[in-house]
Amino acid sequence: MTAEAKTVGDKLNSALKKAEYAAKELKAMGTDAKIAISEDITALKDVIVETNVAHKLIDVKNKVVSATEAGIGKVKECGAKMDDNVHAKPYHYIAGAAVAGLVLGILIGRKN
Repeated sequence: MTAEAKTVGDKLNSALKKAEYAAKELKAMGTDAKIAISEDITALKDVIVETNVAHKLIDVKNKVVSATEAGIGKVKECGAKMDDNVHAKPYHYIAGAAVAGLVLGILIGRKN
């Protein structure tokens, strides 16, 4: 083997050793990065599970919808009762509306 071939062989071996070292370092860095990312993902999942934001929002929405429906039902019920009462005693309500109009007219017509 010539001296030049030996030098090239040594350079090649040196380059291979450096490449192997770099590959090991990258693999170690990749493992560390994978562990860090895995820990971050686990922590994020824990926070999501603990807070249950989506489920809580859905529960709040359902409660608001049911409260709104109950309110609408009560308003309709009161309206139906009022309608029945007005049909039963129309002159009482006509007199009440007249008195309320008179009082409002007096209060609005006052000058300081």
